[in-house]
Amino acid sequence: MSDLEAPLRPKRKKVWVDYFVQFRWILVIFVVLPISFTLYFLTYLGDVRSEWKSFKTRQKEHDENVQKVVKRLKQRNPSKDGLVCTARKPWVAVGMRNVDYKRARHFEVDLSDFRNILEIDQDRMVARVEPLVNMGQITRVTVPMNLALAVVAELDDLTVGGLING
Repeated sequence: MSDLEAPLRPKRKKVWVDYFVQFRWILVIFVVLPISFTLYFLTYLGDVRSEWKSFKTRQKEHDENVQKVVKRLKQRNPSKDGLVCTARKPWVAVGMRNVDYKRARHFEVDLSDFRNILEIDQDRMVARVEPLVNMGQITRVTVPMNLALAVVAELDDLTVGGLING
């Protein structure tokens, strides 16, 4: 047998992982995609619900959320708790980076309720938004006003706070 006809590696018996890899499309189509769609749709509904609220309601919620953050920060012991960082569930993040490093040495503050557009001042061309407002929310609110951001990020899921910190 010549070198060209010889197998590159010997045949091995298939194990369950091989079948899992071969038929992973079934798992993706019938499990991963429906779960992903459901989570995205629920997030979208929350964003739309936020847009329906009046300015006074959004401002009142903002003030209450700020008080919660202040209360949480007062619980911090600087000598024991370490640095302050935002608490975010790993599946919410847009990037691929592992956020587990925060849990080991940092004091977490939950900002997950900061998702409201507080005000858009058309005269001064200024938008007051909370840090977890995403580009999709801003676009859905500003386009009917014939306004747009000077630079629009290409992904709807990118948040204002993330873009500022990035």
